Formats: sequence, C-alpha cells, structure tokens
Amino acid sequence: MLGRLLLALIVALAALMEIQVAAQRREPRCPNPPVDGWPEPTGCDYGIARDICGKPSCAVGPGGMCKYKRFRASNCGEGTFCHCSRCMGCSLHSYICFETTCVFAMASR
Repeated sequence: MLGRLLLALIVALAALMEIQVAAQRREPRCPNPPVDGWPEPTGCDYGIARDICGKPSCAVGPGGMCKYKRFRASNCGEGTFCHCSRCMGCSLHSYICFETTCVFAMASR
C-alpha cells in the first residue's frame, strides 16, 4: 500500500515538473510579446483563440477553415475542433454546429 502511494506521488511530481518546464519553453520562432502583453481583439463572434506563441486573435466558427499542427491548439472557437482543415462541432458562443465527413484520396502507386 505504501509502495503504491509513493509511486503515485513520484508520478504526480514528475508530471508537475514537466508542466512547469513546458510552460517555460517557447516556440523558437515566436517574437517577444510587448511589455504590456498582446492586445486582446474585440468583437469576436466565436471567442478568442491563441496561436502557439500566445498571441490572441478572433477564433474561427463552425465550418470555417482552420490551422492545425499535430497536438497543438487550433484557431477554432470554444466547442469546436480542427479536423480536415475545418472547424467542426458546435460553437459555445452561437450554438451553430458543423459536421462533415472528410475523405482523403489515396495516392496511386
């Protein structure tokens, strides 16, 4: 019992350390943010999305074209996710939904 508790504690501490290290890492191509931080956009219909550098922009709504890099945040609004270069799901701001099936053509050999 004590062994399992100790193992759980070690795993939790390792995860916490990884989160802190990841928070300190920055994408090497990111510009330094302004001293007072990036300005927040206004009038965004689908909320605010942040790029990998933390710079905010208006989020894209359901059905809109999105940007996605493996396991990184997309520019889709809350409630939607990037799949097949489109924001799919239901917006938590407008309750508009979009869903489609994407099929990729197989390259001929």
